[in-house]
Amino acid sequence: MNDYDMFEDFFEDDDLLECEPLNIDSNAPMIIRPEYILGNLFDKFKELEQWIYKDFGLGLQKIIEERLDEFAEPISQIEIDNFYKNLEILKQTSYPKYLINRKMDYRLSGGIENEKYVKDNQGKYSYLNKLNTNYSGLAELLSDLINMIYEKNIINDFDIDKVIQTINYDIKEGLLIMKKDLRNIIKIYFPTLSDFDKYTKHIIDSTECGDRVENRGINFLKSKELEIFYHGFNGDRIDMIFGVDLIVYNHYWGFKTVQVKSSKKYATWNNNYVGVDWMIYQERGELVVADRNGKIEF
Repeated sequence: MNDYDMFEDFFEDDDLLECEPLNIDSNAPMIIRPEYILGNLFDKFKELEQWIYKDFGLGLQKIIEERLDEFAEPISQIEIDNFYKNLEILKQTSYPKYLINRKMDYRLSGGIENEKYVKDNQGKYSYLNKLNTNYSGLAELLSDLINMIYEKNIINDFDIDKVIQTINYDIKEGLLIMKKDLRNIIKIYFPTLSDFDKYTKHIIDSTECGDRVENRGINFLKSKELEIFYHGFNGDRIDMIFGVDLIVYNHYWGFKTVQVKSSKKYATWNNNYVGVDWMIYQERGELVVADRNGKIEF
């Protein structure tokens, strides 16, 4: 909408056409009704993707991690035992030993025994643990948060109107006004763990999509007489630390580490998958198993 669109109805009245022209400063920022801006925040924020949670942007990743860590519970002994068992399987693959040690030191500096995470009502790994880097969930949380503050601002010296009007012209600049206060604001407006639950639906949808491809991949590999030696579950530390969803074996191929992606778009050989042998993904409905040289023909 430009400056003059808002006055379209105004100039349709013949009597008013005889009035002197309105003196409009085209360089002055237009004040838009906050309700209009608030209704479009989610889509705007979602387009920011990693900027929402990375430190060079709004930095929500660390803020959410710190907030949810207050509700985290220790990892179970069964999970600890399974981790060490599957770690020994991983060491039988071609995954570089130096890389295993490096990632262990970096991701588990305090040891697996001291790991904690948020658990759901059944005592299992909660999808909330993935909220810190899920930009769709964070975009929805951020949209709701701004709406909540606008409806009832209980933060001293926080100008929510300035934030909203700035967002209308520069989304990032508007959000950065909030950055120094976000940690405190989130704690005030989201006092309980259940307040975050609604923001996992995007994570659940993407996880279920990945699980369908993963199960399809497992069935395919089994049909090629490959045995599944390891299959990571939701929140499995082998998967999270080493980027390995599956470890398979037969006499012809030996041990192979596998990462599964829902589509070719996400199947990139980046630094997270340096030690991975195969990538499984879907392309136009076809299941593809590939290594760094391309599609593997079985």
